[in-house]
Amino acid sequence: MSDRPDTQRTVSKEEGQAFAEKHNLLFFETSAKTGQNISEVFTTVARDIFERYKSNPSSARRSINPTDSVDIASTTSSAASCCM
Repeated sequence: MSDRPDTQRTVSKEEGQAFAEKHNLLFFETSAKTGQNISEVFTTVARDIFERYKSNPSSARRSINPTDSVDIASTTSSAASCCM
């Protein structure tokens, strides 16, 4: 997904499309400012996920253990932060 198609590019549209095609990915140009293609991205991705699930439901199953936990005390945080 490319955002801000109205500004100077660091990657061309063609490069983005080629990368997406090479890696079998979807490619969209979007604009948060104008709302261009925002709905289309979510609709297309949701439809793609649903179609993949319909064609092979067992591939979409993931093992989730509801008793999994995270030890917050043992996690480290970065001293430098933009927001704190």
